[in-house]
Amino acid sequence: MTNATLLDVRVPDPSFMDDYDTGARYVPPPQPKEWVDGKIGGKVKYLTFVAKTPKYDESWVQDEQGVVRTNKETGDFQPVLFGVTLPNNGGYEVRPVYLGTSQYKVYDRKTKQPIPGKFRNASPASDYFRAFGIDARPTTGQEYVDLLQATAEREAEVQGDWEAYDSDTRTTIAKKWEDFPDEFVNAKGDVVEATAEGAVKSGRKRPFIVRNGKNFWAKLSVKRWISQVKD
Repeated sequence: MTNATLLDVRVPDPSFMDDYDTGARYVPPPQPKEWVDGKIGGKVKYLTFVAKTPKYDESWVQDEQGVVRTNKETGDFQPVLFGVTLPNNGGYEVRPVYLGTSQYKVYDRKTKQPIPGKFRNASPASDYFRAFGIDARPTTGQEYVDLLQATAEREAEVQGDWEAYDSDTRTTIAKKWEDFPDEFVNAKGDVVEATAEGAVKSGRKRPFIVRNGKNFWAKLSVKRWISQVKD
């Protein structure tokens, strides 16, 4: 894809990548414990997956009207990957992956609000490319597209978290594993309601949230692409 709209799209100055911050502080949700001989057993492990990108599609970089995807706040180029799957998990398809080219904002841990003028030396797009061993500093929209095409139909390691989304109201109901309700089981390990006699927490989360009689199921969202670039 090469057109005037794409060639003119805004991309940030890549100088922030000179002192790259991999963002290794992200901690993914724990893997649920399993029942063994009637008891909860096993060590808690953190979730890491192998993700595979699909064949390149122009919908990654432009919408149905042919308008190049950009960040509404900054105007920077923002591709969106559709159809990323987990080949080792039955081909499970994850939520669309937004590959913004803008630097990550740094948030205040207490207020959860972005700190004005403070950014991390990395972007979602550059993290994504580094997961495939590509240490690049694109300066145009077309260079970003060329790299996206180069990563199509390839595998990389990711860490993820679980989200629930209401497409009718376009609102996110759950943003992380902790937001889902606890799962309860009986002595046999059968899943039961929390009010059932002898019900205890299983150590897992129920994979859906009920609102207004409707189940909103958990969907995996990629939170971190694990870099294969040696800094």
